[in-house]
Amino acid sequence: MIFPNTYYGVNMIFTFPRSFSHPFLIKRRGKIWAFKHMKELPVELTSESLAFNEKYKAFSDDEVEGVKRLNPAVLSAINQLNELYHGYLNIAVYGNTAYVAFDYYYMGFSYSCFRTPDMEYIKQFRDEIFLPWRIANLLYDIE
Repeated sequence: MIFPNTYYGVNMIFTFPRSFSHPFLIKRRGKIWAFKHMKELPVELTSESLAFNEKYKAFSDDEVEGVKRLNPAVLSAINQLNELYHGYLNIAVYGNTAYVAFDYYYMGFSYSCFRTPDMEYIKQFRDEIFLPWRIANLLYDIE
C-alpha cells in the first residue's frame, strides 16, 4: 500500500508472508520521525559504516540480530535509494509488516499526456514505478 505523506514524501506498508524474528527500526538523524506512534526499541545498533552511522540511527530488541540486519547489502541499498530519489528512508519492521517513509522524496516527475516522451521522461517514469520494488528488495535483505 502506498500513500502520500503530508510533509513531502511517500509512505508505504509492506506485508510479508512470514514474520520478521525481531522488530527493527532505521530512522534518519535530526529529521522528523515518521512513525511517532511506534515505540522506540531498547537497543541502539551501530553498523560498520561510519557514513550510515552519521546519517541514521538503528534500533532493535536484540543486538546480535539487529547488527546482522545492517549488512553491506542493506547499507548499500539505503545509500543508493537516497541518492536516486533524493530522500531519506525511515523503516519500521514489526511482525510481518514493514512501514517505510521516504521523507522529502521528490523526483520532479509528473505524468502528462501532453509531454513528448523523451529518454529523460522515460527514465523518470521508470524510477517512479520501480520505487516500491526497490524498497521491497531492501526489506528482503533486512529479513
